[in-house]
Amino acid sequence: MTAAVKIAPSAKGEPANEWAEITKTIAYALLIALMLRVLLFQPFTIPSASMEPNLFEGDYIIVTKFNYGYSRHSPPISLPA
Repeated sequence: MTAAVKIAPSAKGEPANEWAEITKTIAYALLIALMLRVLLFQPFTIPSASMEPNLFEGDYIIVTKFNYGYSRHSPPISLPA
């Protein structure tokens, strides 16, 4: 019979590996936020009083994109035709 030996992880860890994990986590978070903004909803600020009395100048709204579908203008930067 062989006995299984468990090795405890080191207290410090590898700094390069830790930074890689942090960078990967931040990249995933940014990717998820971008995809949510492109596909589901987008924030807008009302620039003028043209929509009063319902929306006032400076109001901050979040608009769903689900009802309108996807177009080349959906990303924050419009894609060329």
